[in-house]
Amino acid sequence: MIVDTVGFIAKLPHELVESFKGTLEHVAAADLILHVTDWAQPEVQRRISVVEETLAELGAPRHRTLLVHNKTDLVSGRNTPAAGLAVSARTGAGIPELLGEIERRLTAAEQHVEILLPHDDGRTRAWLYENARVLQEDDDPGGLRIVARVTTKVAGRLRRMLELQGAATKRSG
Repeated sequence: MIVDTVGFIAKLPHELVESFKGTLEHVAAADLILHVTDWAQPEVQRRISVVEETLAELGAPRHRTLLVHNKTDLVSGRNTPAAGLAVSARTGAGIPELLGEIERRLTAAEQHVEILLPHDDGRTRAWLYENARVLQEDDDPGGLRIVARVTTKVAGRLRRMLELQGAATKRSG
């Protein structure tokens, strides 16, 4: 999910602030929030504070936010930001580090799962390929053995799906 925070500016009329919040409430559930700043803007620190306050009001966990300062190549005489990552979308400086940090943060929250699905359960198999990182799939006499990396949210959904299937199997069997 990608959310643009360009509209997060101070002193908006209350009605507009509320409509932004309504649109952005799903941000609190994101696995990772990239807070991208325009480091060349004169009041960048104030803008960072406004976005951080708004994210806090939305209930977005601070530890899931990665501060990214773009356009650092345009600013001479200003120190490189102490917090966050400095990048330049124009020159590509810092982009490999940003991509590495995104991968590190997203995979750090993953769990390793191994499940055995009935051979005819194409629905759960397809769901796993869409929502998880499937590492291995083997045909087993008892079904399909799938090894995957999943986020905590996906693990919970998968557990509920398998519990419901188990309950349905017990009821029909």
